[in-house]
Amino acid sequence: MPPAPTLGRGGSLHDEGTEAAQPRARCTVSSRQPGRRDGAHHVGAALAADADADTARPSWAFLAALGLIGGGPTFVGAAVGHGFTSKPVSVVFLTLAAGSILYVITQLITVGAKAKRTDLLAYGLLAGLLAGFATDAVVTVAGV
Repeated sequence: MPPAPTLGRGGSLHDEGTEAAQPRARCTVSSRQPGRRDGAHHVGAALAADADADTARPSWAFLAALGLIGGGPTFVGAAVGHGFTSKPVSVVFLTLAAGSILYVITQLITVGAKAKRTDLLAYGLLAGLLAGFATDAVVTVAGV
């Protein structure tokens, strides 16, 4: 009997023996190392993907350390940016943010094309774009 396909990081079904796995009712979470045919780049996705029934749950100290790693630079950047402004530095960091957003969009387009659900991709991108405009409108009205 061939091995059952597993649910890999990012929610993609894969089978070790074939490229295209058929969905089955019972799937397990993959414990493969990151970087092989998948791109776990969010801490939450990595924690969820590695949360096997055979492994222990991460401790609160470990989760706090991950929070400091992920949120620490944001906090420090906000504290420094509160008293310091520079147009060239703003342009540099906004272009880095734009590049990150484009990377995520290209990944979404790939996933949408493979799943043959470009309609969901379009609706999701539209909802995200409208949420961004709404957030900008609220900030503008508030005078921030």
